[in-house]
Amino acid sequence: MKRMAMLLAAALLAALAVGCSPAESGFPDDADFVAAIESTRGDDLNSALPIVTFEAGGAPALATNPNGVSDEEGADLAQMTADTMLLSDGVFDEYAVSASLIITQAYAVGVFRPAEGQEDMALTVVQAYVGNVCNSFENYLPDQYDIAKQAIVRQYPSGELMLVMCADAETQADAMEKALGL
Repeated sequence: MKRMAMLLAAALLAALAVGCSPAESGFPDDADFVAAIESTRGDDLNSALPIVTFEAGGAPALATNPNGVSDEEGADLAQMTADTMLLSDGVFDEYAVSASLIITQAYAVGVFRPAEGQEDMALTVVQAYVGNVCNSFENYLPDQYDIAKQAIVRQYPSGELMLVMCADAETQADAMEKALGL
């Protein structure tokens, strides 16, 4: 009887430990979205594609500026990225995203924290962007269409989202989760 009670207590503690893991509860509050993107992709992408960030109450801005564009051009590029990806103010509290805006490459990685009560809308927005990219490449570049079709969109129980649209998306997604502390 004593042994059974100990086994049940151990099982309960194990279940609680699993239930509280970051992947179950969401990103840590101090998760560095930009670092998660930068640290999990190669120098070629870090030196070519900027990372756009947003925090509620502000405007999209370049977190990285690998092409050395002016502040004005950077603001325009950040807003163009947000507009292309359908990332409207009011849906997200915070995000960091990097995407190819050139119609020859299906590439986007991002981490998104929805505004309170906007979790479903945030998921719809990210999925709509993936759908738009798929439609763009379906009859144009079959290899890029395949990449877009295999995009990974993960929503965590706390509502945060991760988007990975690139070659070997599963490996990239796993690396980003690790970099985010999940």
